[in-house]
Amino acid sequence: MPYRHASAAEDYAAYAAGHILYARPGQTAFPIRLTDEIWGRCLALRQQLDLPDKLLTFFDPCCGGAYQLTTLALRHGEQISQICAADVDAAALTLAWQNLGLLTPAGLDARAQQIQALYEAHGKANHAEALAHLPILQARQAAIEPLSVNLFAADGGQPDQLLSGLAGTAVDLVLSDVPYGQKAAWGGSLGAGPAGPLHALLTALQSVINPQTILALAMSKDQRAAHPAYRQLGRFQIGKRRIQFLQPLS
Repeated sequence: MPYRHASAAEDYAAYAAGHILYARPGQTAFPIRLTDEIWGRCLALRQQLDLPDKLLTFFDPCCGGAYQLTTLALRHGEQISQICAADVDAAALTLAWQNLGLLTPAGLDARAQQIQALYEAHGKANHAEALAHLPILQARQAAIEPLSVNLFAADGGQPDQLLSGLAGTAVDLVLSDVPYGQKAAWGGSLGAGPAGPLHALLTALQSVINPQTILALAMSKDQRAAHPAYRQLGRFQIGKRRIQFLQPLS
């Protein structure tokens, strides 16, 4: 698949999971270039659909450790007003708070001090590399306006929990790297629905989106996001991942 919006590969070492951004064993790390491509395609779709040109609010109902959300905000924060994210897993939410905290000066400074202390204690090369890469993230963080973050615990298959957590927020984009059943598994009611977890997620999301919302869902190439309440705006596949873009019919 040719990249349309992230055509030139970059050195993404500063954004590596577990380097400066927090990670835990088994936590998925979404490719940075693919994140850039998905974001670019979402913006292009909004333009094609003649949707308002504005700062955007996006929501990830299966955010895990919020690695993808944090890298997206660091790289494209000038186009974002609010990040909303949810997960049913308490440990994942703890990691998500740490990563999303890196979008603030205080959070990034605390991480810098932590890495400095680790380097002084152990002298490891990976800590030295992280310190060398810190100015890249500090420059990106300083370039964006303070972002509103709403992170909450919710079962993505329960509309009432999504409604309560979002509290009336108008969602422009739903961006999610949904569980593949390998390193990450569907939790809560999404893992038990008779129609399949993706169908259940799309049903629940109807309660918190509007006809102008665009959904960009990353999944394994064996999965399909199909639901009678949505139309497909596009899709592409790269490696083992399939990306589908959807919009509610009403």
